[in-house]
Amino acid sequence: MLVVKDKAGRPAGSLTFLGYLELIDCIRTRGVRYQATILSVSGGVYEVRVEAI
Repeated sequence: MLVVKDKAGRPAGSLTFLGYLELIDCIRTRGVRYQATILSVSGGVYEVRVEAI
C-alpha cells in the first residue's frame, strides 16, 4: 500500500491505482521518489498525477 502524506509529513490516506504495484517496486528496488498532485476531488475520490521527483 502507498501512504499519502501531507506537506507536514502527516499521513493523509492511501493511494491505489492501476500500476501501483510497479510504483512500489520502483520505490523499493530503485529508490525512486515520487510526488502526487491532486487534480480534482469528487466526493471521496481524488484524481491525482504521480510523477518522479
